[in-house]
Amino acid sequence: MTWTSPSSPAHSQPPTSPRACASNDSSMQSASTCLQSSTPNSSRSSLQTPASLPGRPAWQPWQASRTSSPRSPSPAGRSSPPPTADSSSNSSPSSCSRSRRRRSVPMAIRRNGRWGARIYDPALGRQVWLGTYDLKKDAELREREAKRALDLGQFVVPKRIGLLDFIERWLPTLGVRTSTLDDYHNTCRHITAHFGNRPMNAITTEELDLFLADFGRCHAPATVRKTATRLRQLFRRAVAWGYITASPAIELSAIPRAQKRGELRVLEPSQVAALLDAAPDYWRPAFLVAVTCGLRRGELFGLTWADVLWTRRRIRVRHQLQDGRLVAPKSASALREIDAGPMLLAALANHRTSCPRSELDLVFPTPSGRPVHASDWNRDILVPTRTRATLPDLTLHDLRHTFASALIHNGLSIKYVQTVMGHASAQTTLDVYGHLFETGGQDAARKLELWLSESAAERTA
Repeated sequence: MTWTSPSSPAHSQPPTSPRACASNDSSMQSASTCLQSSTPNSSRSSLQTPASLPGRPAWQPWQASRTSSPRSPSPAGRSSPPPTADSSSNSSPSSCSRSRRRRSVPMAIRRNGRWGARIYDPALGRQVWLGTYDLKKDAELREREAKRALDLGQFVVPKRIGLLDFIERWLPTLGVRTSTLDDYHNTCRHITAHFGNRPMNAITTEELDLFLADFGRCHAPATVRKTATRLRQLFRRAVAWGYITASPAIELSAIPRAQKRGELRVLEPSQVAALLDAAPDYWRPAFLVAVTCGLRRGELFGLTWADVLWTRRRIRVRHQLQDGRLVAPKSASALREIDAGPMLLAALANHRTSCPRSELDLVFPTPSGRPVHASDWNRDILVPTRTRATLPDLTLHDLRHTFASALIHNGLSIKYVQTVMGHASAQTTLDVYGHLFETGGQDAARKLELWLSESAAERTA
């Protein structure tokens, strides 16, 4: 159905629509004014109403005042569509600013007796949960940090994961030796026994401090420091993987300080002779290699006959025994060659005649030809031998300290001691055996005084 402008004669006829009959003259006048202001004169006669719905009268121009306010002029030759209800619902600037203010202020909420931190992420169009805290100020601080990261474009939506689930994913990615991985498992077992599978973003620094303080009451300080190190490692990796946005283990305060290293046990020559006499005939060369080459336990029992360089009179260290198999040493500095004396080479040559063949060609397998198990060897060989030699609490590592002490007392340089001991740096050698180097200070002082007295005597003469 078409309609014409109010100025046309056809408009003088009364409308047939019941809704149009109900409109008064004032509404007709306002509609006419609106139409004249919004439509150019050249296109007034060409405007048409939309098709009427079944059972509903056509829209009339004087009904514009009921639905919307006057609109801005449309381009020439184009008709404006009828106003809709959506066009009249405009949000006020004050309401938008209030909404922005609500999103920028701290949004910490109380939940189950604790304070929850959250932040609104415009990219997601929703709130992101950041974790729960015991104090409201901690929750608000966490929200401000997340807001700052969001403004810088560095905010990462944390993923929800439990501590136990994360540890099970993290440990296989370490790529360490089997013995080191077992140590990680043992330490993490203490952590999960306390925290269980709690969400990682819900664990706070305060809880970690309380855990370490309680853990230190029944464990050695070295164990507490190792546990704190594992906490730092796993939470740092959780940040890198995007499970949490910040690590709560950065500033832990309940870590005991490292205690000063105790005095090393070094055997006297008479004690070494007593130990060798008390050792079984089959294992006596093993004790001799330990005290004259300073090998670690894994290096000693991982020594193969190919590592005995007979012509060069050296012992080469390139393997260590671990869980019944030969593996590379822990560091590149452990790969070394050590000079062997005539007595040691003769003892090894005699031992080779009675040594059983082993699959790994080991110098010191068990009498049945199998690799040595450390705990069995300590129980069956070391403990009875040190008991007969009246050397209680002697360990195999004490023989390594005895070897280093002998080198230092014979005036060998710190660099040589570092090399044959397989230390990563000379600083490590000084940290362990530095007190042995200090014993030569009195000799140096006496030599200096003797030199000064001789110089003074020459000047007076």
